[in-house]
Amino acid sequence: MKDRKVKFDEANLTWMFPDKVYQFYNDIECVFGMRGHAQMIPFGLNCKIITLGTHDKMRWFLEDIDATDWYIDLIANKESLSSIIYSKFHEIMKDSEKTDKRIREAQDRLWSITRDNMSQITEITHVDKSEDK
Repeated sequence: MKDRKVKFDEANLTWMFPDKVYQFYNDIECVFGMRGHAQMIPFGLNCKIITLGTHDKMRWFLEDIDATDWYIDLIANKESLSSIIYSKFHEIMKDSEKTDKRIREAQDRLWSITRDNMSQITEITHVDKSEDK
């Protein structure tokens, strides 16, 4: 983007404390990301996401959260990319409450899966203390 003289803000969160990272994402309405953590972290912090992808692994997370409509294939859409990005952003933002609800519902589903997994792990690794006597 720098080569193309596109104006944008950049934030390096590398050494920030977690509360500052949370605040950063809470101040942002929507994130465009091209890497896994660029979509997972904002999603986890209730931020709308649009994934710009060139690889299936970016789509897999969106499949997990039932949001493949937030994916833009950069290779297949070269000719009309700017209008597709604009349209996707407009679509997600025009019904912001619906998008926020989808995020919360997907987070709840993932949290439920995590709780179930932790229960199974606890059950499998549980050691009965009475056996030590």
